[in-house]
Amino acid sequence: MIQEVIMFFCRCDNCDKILDDEGITAWAHEDDAAEVADGEGWREVDGKWYCPECFAKLFDEDDEGNITLKSEVLEAMRRPRCSKCQFFGYECKRNPKPEDAACDEYKEWPF
Repeated sequence: MIQEVIMFFCRCDNCDKILDDEGITAWAHEDDAAEVADGEGWREVDGKWYCPECFAKLFDEDDEGNITLKSEVLEAMRRPRCSKCQFFGYECKRNPKPEDAACDEYKEWPF
């Protein structure tokens, strides 16, 4: 018998990396996925999950646990949005455009 099953997995909201815990990439309960992600160094910020590498690139955390965007990320976000992709002057890695549709304004998102 084949049946539909609802599973939960954790994907980085910046780079799209999927949490892999020794070959296990999905859990039956959302809380289990969150617990494993937290144990593997993934961080939740404002309802979004970030792998350890992206968290380190995007955020600063002070001794009291306050999390803020790094100043260079804030600067990048203040740049004008691309008129075609609407990203902050950079190409979104999660939605790559075909080569023939590349925008002259696209640059590599540095984070």
